[in-house]
Amino acid sequence: MGRRCVQVLPFLLVANAALIHYGVVERPAGKAAGSGAGAGADTTAQHSQGHGLADTATVLLGDPRLRKLGLVTMLYFAPVYGVISTMLVYLTAQFGFNHAEGASMLAAIGCTAVVACGAGIPWMTSRGLHARHIVQIGLSSLCCSLAALGCGWQASHFYLSAMFLGWGFTVMPGVNALVAEAAPPGAQGAAQGAIHGVKALTEGVGPLLFAGMFGLVGGDSRAPPGTPYLIGAASVIGALIVAGTIPAPPGHGVQPARGADGAAYTRK
Repeated sequence: MGRRCVQVLPFLLVANAALIHYGVVERPAGKAAGSGAGAGADTTAQHSQGHGLADTATVLLGDPRLRKLGLVTMLYFAPVYGVISTMLVYLTAQFGFNHAEGASMLAAIGCTAVVACGAGIPWMTSRGLHARHIVQIGLSSLCCSLAALGCGWQASHFYLSAMFLGWGFTVMPGVNALVAEAAPPGAQGAAQGAIHGVKALTEGVGPLLFAGMFGLVGGDSRAPPGTPYLIGAASVIGALIVAGTIPAPPGHGVQPARGADGAAYTRK
């Protein structure tokens, strides 16, 4: 089973690339008609037209920050989609979870994600945390979730894993904010599209990789049954390391100097 999944992987990569190129990425909208529009029409057409797969890849790989964000997205979403696709099957097969327990696990993930994204992110930003810090917090939570899922042996461990997984969903809003900071004004759409193209790629690759790992672990291997989740945790640690090297924008965290009247001014 594991070998079969690995053999399917190249075809899935090609299919995902075609989907990103023809389905996810917007195609050019064409030139504006009419000679009276002049330069304004050309500018409008330039901002409204999409980018192909090669263009978005150029935007993503041409900037060091965007390149790192693309790597973080890949290392993050592959385990996320792997967990989502295999967690309930794993808990049912290894620990005898029933339908009610599986539903309560999903409810715990969903409720925690709502609290984390709806209240946690606004609270963290109000405290002056940069988007990079929010990404690091989310990655740390996901790493704890995968470790608890891979090493746990009783229900309380898995519910703790579910709550950590919910906080892990704060990563993508932080990544989107970092992409908006890093991309030039004229390439915002291409940069965001490239990042979400990487995400779309992992939607197929992540579950396939986890299925292959579970197929290998389930054979004659002496590895613990939760080994794929520990490998996923290692992937998230790699994303955490890469995220730590992304610089904050200039001036972040620096309070402006103020004169005797309390007005802010800039030192020269």
